[in-house]
Amino acid sequence: MKEAKRILGGTACISGNRSASVLEFGKKEEVIRQTRQLLDDCMPGGGYIFDFNALLENCKPENLDAMFETLDKYGKY
Repeated sequence: MKEAKRILGGTACISGNRSASVLEFGKKEEVIRQTRQLLDDCMPGGGYIFDFNALLENCKPENLDAMFETLDKYGKY
């Protein structure tokens, strides 16, 4: 995503790349780290829409909470 942002950032909006597998099977700390990294890589300059690559129905509730808390704290322009 970082490379996509570098190449397309001034031309097109990009979205996605939030893997649901970490939300399903990972630890809360990894969810926070990956969510924050995605925001740090893609938010500067605008043109990023946070999105998922799968359905969220099988995700751990505590991981979803951690992701949304991270988005609320760091995901604002």
